[in-house]
Amino acid sequence: MTEPATEPATEPSRTPSLAPPAASSATAALEDVLGDGFDEGLDPSGRPPWTLRLEERLAAIDARLPGELGVYVKRLQDGTTLRWESDQRWYLASTVKIPVAIAVLEKVDAGELSLEQRLELRETDFVDGAGDLKTRSPGEDFTIAELLERSIVDSDSIATDMLIRHLGVERLNAR
Repeated sequence: MTEPATEPATEPSRTPSLAPPAASSATAALEDVLGDGFDEGLDPSGRPPWTLRLEERLAAIDARLPGELGVYVKRLQDGTTLRWESDQRWYLASTVKIPVAIAVLEKVDAGELSLEQRLELRETDFVDGAGDLKTRSPGEDFTIAELLERSIVDSDSIATDMLIRHLGVERLNAR
């Protein structure tokens, strides 16, 4: 008996979706971590219950793993925050890439920037870090979409710095 023909497996796309996640999916993701009741009011101590549950999880992680852990969470809907060792200075590493991508996409949504706009790689853009732009030559240019993909998917630090240069450090820091 012959096996039925099947479609060949396709590789997953390396292109990130540029659409922001739905608010309900973000809330659902937090509820997976924090349990039901993310939108509950305050507990008897006057703190939102989600902060207490997250604090318990962070304490368990911090006790179990070597190294140091620092977390700052701000819920944009109501401004509530959770701080875990947030009084220390921390090296941002690749975490800065998400707010940069958000700022770029906000400018695209506002019609102030096009994903097809091209930015030139400059000698001053070269930094240590991940990504293959460090093997490219000054003067080459890349679209904003290419730089976003390289920044988020490949963690390319040069791509991120090119986007930061284009947006302006002051604008990003004012966010």
